[in-house]
Amino acid sequence: MVSSMVVFAWAGLVIFNIFLIGIIFWASASSWIFGLILNVVYMACLLCLALYVENSLLADEKDRDEENLDDPANSWGGDKEEIKKLIKQINEVIYMLFVLSLGTVGITLSINLGCNFDGLGDLFNGDDLPVKCIQQMARKISVGILFVSCAPVLVASFMIYTFKFSVPSMFLTFYLGLCMLVTSLFIAVETDVAEIDASINVFLKWWLMVTGALMVAIQSYLSLSRRLFLNVRGWTAFTAGLPYFVGACWVLGIFTDWWGWLPWIVLNCICIVPLLFLGFALGEVVYSSLGAIGLVLDAINAAWRFGNYISDTNFFFPFYISYRVFMSPVHRGGGCEQEGRPSFFLDSHRAGVFVGRLLVAGGDRVGARCHQRRLAFRQLHFGHEFFFPFYISYRVFMSPVHRGGGCEQEGR
Repeated sequence: MVSSMVVFAWAGLVIFNIFLIGIIFWASASSWIFGLILNVVYMACLLCLALYVENSLLADEKDRDEENLDDPANSWGGDKEEIKKLIKQINEVIYMLFVLSLGTVGITLSINLGCNFDGLGDLFNGDDLPVKCIQQMARKISVGILFVSCAPVLVASFMIYTFKFSVPSMFLTFYLGLCMLVTSLFIAVETDVAEIDASINVFLKWWLMVTGALMVAIQSYLSLSRRLFLNVRGWTAFTAGLPYFVGACWVLGIFTDWWGWLPWIVLNCICIVPLLFLGFALGEVVYSSLGAIGLVLDAINAAWRFGNYISDTNFFFPFYISYRVFMSPVHRGGGCEQEGRPSFFLDSHRAGVFVGRLLVAGGDRVGARCHQRRLAFRQLHFGHEFFFPFYISYRVFMSPVHRGGGCEQEGR
C-alpha cells in the first residue's frame, strides 16, 4: 500500500514544479530573454539536484548496505526500502524535467532568433509576436529546432540512460525528441507553406498512432518474455500507450466528430479493449488506466446520445408501443388481483405514471391525456373505488380511445 509519505512527496514535487514552470511562462510572456534566463537557471538547478541525490543520498545508502550495519542510527529505519525506491523515482522525474528544459531552451532560441522581428519587447504588444513570422520563416525555424533542440534532447537522453544506471524516464524524453526531429524534418521539406498546419496535423496523428502501436507491441513482447526490468516497464508502457491512445483518437476523429458511431466502434476494437486486455494480462497499470479512460469516454458518449435521443418525440412512439405490448394484461385488468399479487400492480402503476410523464415531456400531449385517463380508470378499478354509473359514463365517452380512435386517427 502506498504510504502517506509517498503521496505527499509526489504532490510536493508536482506542485513545486508547476509553480516554477508558471513563473517561467509568465517571464516569457513579458520578455523571451528573461524567460530564457529563468529556464536556463531552472535547468541547471534540476541537473545539480539530480546529481546530488544520486551521488549523496543513494550512494550513502549503498555504502550502508555493503557494510551491513544494523545500527538504527546508521539506517533510514523500517521504511528504508520504500524511501530508497521513492528517491529513485523522484530522481528519474528530475532527470526527465532537465532534458525537457534543455529542449525548451532550444525551441525558444530557434523561434525568437529565427524571426525577422526584434523579439525584445512585450510579446502581447503584437509588433514582435513570434507567431507572425512562424509561417514565413518555417524552414529556418525548423532547422534551428533540429540542431538546437532535437539533437541535444536525443543526445542527453541517450547519455543519461547509458551512464546513469539506466534511468527509465529517458525513454519518454527520447521519444519526444524523436517526435520533434521528424516534425522538424517534415516542416523543412514541406513545399506548401500556406497549408503547413493541416499537413502537420495529418502527419502527427498518423505518426503517433503507428509508432505507438509498434511500441505497444514491442513492449508487450518484451514484458511477456521478461526482458524488461520492473522499473523500466512502467515508463516504457507509458511511452508506448499514451501516443497510441492519443493517435488512435486523433486519426478516428474522436476529438472532432463526437456523434459518429463507426469511429467509436473502431476505437473500442483497436484501442480500448486491447489496452484493457494488455493491462490485465501484463499487470501494467498504465494500460489499464488508458483503457479505463476510454471506457469513461464511452460512458459519456453513450449518456450524451441517450440524452439527445430521448429529447426527440420520435423516441416515445416505439417506447409506448413496447409498453403497451408488455403491459397489456394490466391495462385489461388481468393478472393482478386474480393471482393475489397486488405488488405487481403497484410497480406497473409507477411505470404507467412514468410513461405519462415521458409523453408529456416529449410533446405527445394528446397521447399523454389518453394515457392518464386510462391510468385513472385503472386506479379506480383496482382500488375498489369503482362505481357502476362512472363506469358506464367512462365507456360511453372513452370508447373511441379504447378502440384506437380519437388519438391516432387524427394524426396526432
